[in-house]
Amino acid sequence: MVHFRKYDRFLISVMLAFLSFPAIVLCQSRTISASVQVTATAINRFIAAQTFPTLNGSASEYTYNVFITNPVVQLNTNSATVQFTIQANTSAGNYTFNVQPTITIPNLNVTASQIIATLQAFESLINLRTDIPSWLKPVIVSGYNNLNLVIYPSKLIDYANSTVPDFITIQVTDIGLALSVTPGIMTFTISAVVQGTPPSFTAQWMGTGGGFVSIRFGSSVATTVKQVKVYSSVPQEVYANTNQNLPISKGGYSTQINISNYLSVGQYYIVVVFQSPIGEYLRRYGLPFGLRNNNIWYDAGLISSIN
Repeated sequence: MVHFRKYDRFLISVMLAFLSFPAIVLCQSRTISASVQVTATAINRFIAAQTFPTLNGSASEYTYNVFITNPVVQLNTNSATVQFTIQANTSAGNYTFNVQPTITIPNLNVTASQIIATLQAFESLINLRTDIPSWLKPVIVSGYNNLNLVIYPSKLIDYANSTVPDFITIQVTDIGLALSVTPGIMTFTISAVVQGTPPSFTAQWMGTGGGFVSIRFGSSVATTVKQVKVYSSVPQEVYANTNQNLPISKGGYSTQINISNYLSVGQYYIVVVFQSPIGEYLRRYGLPFGLRNNNIWYDAGLISSIN
């Protein structure tokens, strides 16, 4: 079983840390820490699903077929070992060896997608065994000295990012890890680097023929289009609505707004207010009417912004 005892607090602290800053400083990074506990039962379940290499070949005029069975991790105070059986079927006879090397987790083996344990001092352990033929020892060492045991396969960064609300632009960009071992439980202390960035908004327009035009809005966060106003440089108000409430999903677009009294005067402006649980954002875009192909979305140019 995997225990996320403090993981929810970790994510909440990420949000609170960044929500306490004005939008203008959201580009900063912060590093925070939390703990995740993984039981020996869970680790052994992960390992049981893995496939270890089978060794086939010949050495010292003997042929061999060597494979690993029954790997089981044992967690003791400040140490972890893996016990497994090496089965060697050779032309010189068949052998079965039970070994129990210590395992370690080098920093280089901690990645965003998995945590890998390696065998510690495996070569010395094999070379000291008197029950393994001398010609077979190099075969076992070369085949299994760099054996990888995936003891935590979950995608930590993806998990963390998936729990951040859609209306916040916070990303977990890197993870470091330290560990401690107690009987039956391995505790990972995760140090995560989180990056906050201001939300980005876009406006697009599309000609539909006969002087008609459609506009829509995109957002890097989940938000709502609250108000929209379109006017020309004459000036002349072309379209205004102060109660749109058009939802935009994170990374998506709103439904389009169709404008019927769009006049060919060269330059138009779009003023739009986006609203989310953490504030409102006002954007002003320029919309040139020049010759364009109908039924193709074009980006309106950002002129100014507030928040």
